[in-house]
Parts: sequence; structure tokens; C-alpha cells
Amino acid sequence: MPPPNPASAPPACSAPAPTRWLLWVGTTSEAELSLAHTWLRETLPVVVAENPRQACERFAQGSAAHDGLRADRASTPSVDRWAPRKQSRDDFSPGYSAAGTPWNAAPTLILLASDRPGRWSLDDVILLTSRWPLVPVISVGSSLCDGRRRSGPALPGVEEISWHDLAGRIGRWLADLDTGRPGGLGLPTTARREERLLESALLAPGRTLPPESPSVVLAARRLLDLEGLAELLSLAGRRIQRRTEGRPPLEATGSTVIWDAGRLDREDLAWLQLLSSNQPSLPILVIESFPRGDSTLAALRAGAWAILGRPLSLEALMGTLVRLENAPASGLGPAGMHR
Repeated sequence: MPPPNPASAPPACSAPAPTRWLLWVGTTSEAELSLAHTWLRETLPVVVAENPRQACERFAQGSAAHDGLRADRASTPSVDRWAPRKQSRDDFSPGYSAAGTPWNAAPTLILLASDRPGRWSLDDVILLTSRWPLVPVISVGSSLCDGRRRSGPALPGVEEISWHDLAGRIGRWLADLDTGRPGGLGLPTTARREERLLESALLAPGRTLPPESPSVVLAARRLLDLEGLAELLSLAGRRIQRRTEGRPPLEATGSTVIWDAGRLDREDLAWLQLLSSNQPSLPILVIESFPRGDSTLAALRAGAWAILGRPLSLEALMGTLVRLENAPASGLGPAGMHR
């Protein structure tokens, strides 16, 4: 019998790669949560529901076309992306299309958007975990929840993270999953915050840096902050090219500029705008003591590419650095805006 024609042979079957998407429960109209939501939609599909009951009911019906669960991608507007705008339930920022989202599959993460303390109750968490028992639930808090977040989690088994750390930490978690490591998401829900911080440090690249490791330029108001930031970046696997006490130099060169500004005033914003104008393709990461929506918008408009706050998490720092270092290859400019 002649051998079968290779052209007519059936293709080899392989398991498709799992499609990751996020379920956002809560508002996106608040300024800080809107920024966090926008940053997430640059990398992953995000489906929005107003409350846990709506999310469970709509997904039980197997459709995402109902009111309140829109995740369609729109073209980048030509107007100022960070300008305040009136937002309705279906008026969300540009993001990935819902066409490829497997609505019959579980989300990768469930994010509870907390615009105020006590926004969600334990019953809300139980409702979501009953529908998706293996999906981690994370609470994303605005600046109004900052004091509550620093005092410890308000809901048992739900980790609280700040809105400005969200994109970086999720990026790091997903990178750990890609390499087969459990990372912070693999810890039990009863793990304490100190145990999660220790886990992120143990999984860090370490102090032995390869020659091709990305270089960074550091600047901080105080020498003590500068030294502490340098130690953290060594754990993050970055090579420090230059350290400056005060503002970053205008002639700074490297893969990323990291500026621990503490609190940005008008002179700092003018310096940031001048630095960004001189080198528009240079990623700039600004660290503030207490980032707020208005100060973050001002820094983004001045040329910052990302904002982080204190206490600075190693996971958030590593995830944000990777996002900024990959931004030129993905066609993204300051603040993740399409160029």
C-alpha cells in the first residue's frame, strides 16, 4: 500500500493555550480606579460587572452581550486620554476585544474595585467564590481605602492591593504562571502579608546579574531612600547605571529612569516635563509617597510612564519595570498610550 499523502494527513492536535481574562467587579468611574482599569486593559481582556450578583447571573447565562458586561475594544481616541469624562456603564476605556474571551471558562482573577472602605462584604466574596471556587479574589482599593489597607485585610482570604500597584503586581503574577511558578497567587488564602512579601523576595532574580541585564538610572530626594531603592532594584535583577540625589539628570540614558520624588510639586512636574521632552522614548517611573488620582494624572501628562507608591512592593516594581521595558516594542509611549 502506498504511503499516505502528507498533505492529506490530519494536523497534529495540540491543546490550545488558555485564554486569560480578568473580571472587574465594581465601578470604573472613580478617577483612580479608572486609571487602574485602563492600565489592565492594555495587556488583558477585562470584563466589567457592577456587582457580584450581576457577574454570576450574566455568566450563568453564557453571554457577555448584556448590559454592564461590555469588553469591546475601541480605537484610541485622539483627545487627551486622561482628561476627565462622564462615564456610563458601557463607556469603558480602550482594551482587548471580547471576541476571544471564553465566557464559559473561569477568569484568571476576580478584582473587587473598592472606591470606599466597606464597599464589599463577606457575602459578596462567598457569592463569587461559589461561582468560581478556584479563582483568586483580589480587592483593589482607591486612596480612600489606604488607611484600611495598611491596617490589614478587611475580608478574610482577600488580599488588598492599592490601585497604583495593580498593573505591576498582576503582570508579575502572570509572568510567574508562564514560567510554572506559583508566585504570590499560589499562596493559600490564609497567608499573611509578611509571608507574601517574603515569597516575592525568594522568587526574585537575585544579586548575580547577567551582563545583559537592563540598566536603570536612579534618583531620590534623600540619600537613605536612594540606597534602599538601589537594594530593591538589585533584587529585581536590574543593573544600576547611575545614582543621583535629588532630581534625575536631564541627560540620563538607560533603559528606565526611576525617580523617588516623594511628593511632586510644580517645579518637579516642570522638571519631569523637560526630561520627557528631551528624551520622549525614555521610560520614566515615578515613586510617590501617597499617589492620588489628581497627582497621578498631572505626572502622566508631564511625561511619566508609570506611578508607584509606598510601601514599594518588589512584585509591583518588577512587574512595572517589565511593562515599561517592553513598551517601545509594543508601540506604547508615556503612560502606555499608543503612539
